Amino acid sequence: MLLRIMTEQDVPAGLRLNTLSGWNQTAADWQRFLRNSPRGCFVMEHDRKVVGTATTISYDRRFAWIGMVLVDPEYRKQGIGTKLLEQTIEYLDRSQILTMKLDATPFGKPLYAKLGFVPEYEIERWILKRPPPDISAVPRSSQPHPTPAELEQICELDKELFGADRTILLRSLHEQAPELT
Repeated sequence: MLLRIMTEQDVPAGLRLNTLSGWNQTAADWQRFLRNSPRGCFVMEHDRKVVGTATTISYDRRFAWIGMVLVDPEYRKQGIGTKLLEQTIEYLDRSQILTMKLDATPFGKPLYAKLGFVPEYEIERWILKRPPPDISAVPRSSQPHPTPAELEQICELDKELFGADRTILLRSLHEQAPELT
């Protein structure tokens, strides 16, 4: 097994793992993590095949989010998730980021608890199942996209309300879908 820093070439492998786990991340989501934390995203390889991932993103060096902790189902219960998570914690410790957060699925809770994470609050994910709408019948917004100055104001307001600067993330999301900004 080889633990190494994730690269852009690993995005398809990450997508494969999140598909196997039933997650909904896109290639753009993986690339956002890599752009924002190029030295803080990791993969575990076995025979040149990516079998696990873990990513980080920090906000103003005040706190960080750990995400995409995924292990190929065929390789689970071998300590891969533990090694990846320990690597993310070590990376964030070296970066002097004291507060680390993550979302825990029921499957991941024992691992996170073993490494010292504690629940901040519980959430449940619910779904309303119904046929998809006919999006061709939905009128497109006539609202103009925000100007660069308005986008800057949005980022400044978000910084104030969120408590840390997420401008890089917000700009990336805006570039992907400006009609939703």
